[in-house]
Amino acid sequence: MKVDELEKCPECGTQWQGDLIVDTFKAYRDAGKEFYAGKTDEEIEADVIRFYGGLDRRWSNLIGVEIQEKYDGVSEWLCPDCGSRWDRFTNKKL
Repeated sequence: MKVDELEKCPECGTQWQGDLIVDTFKAYRDAGKEFYAGKTDEEIEADVIRFYGGLDRRWSNLIGVEIQEKYDGVSEWLCPDCGSRWDRFTNKKL
């Protein structure tokens, strides 16, 4: 399993998984946030499936680290609590 798919940090046990993305967007709608106002549950769910890959997707507290000269995108994952780092492509601890 990839580091960014884990629920908790393998080093310190900090919970990385946050709320369901779909629940967050429905709460935004219910709070009157402009972008979500007027959207039905079905429209919000369709957007989450389309852009995030499924209704089971959650927010993460894991930090993606981009190293400019190495790769145009996330190269490493960083635990926000203990500072442990992993290579994104090999999942090896750095």
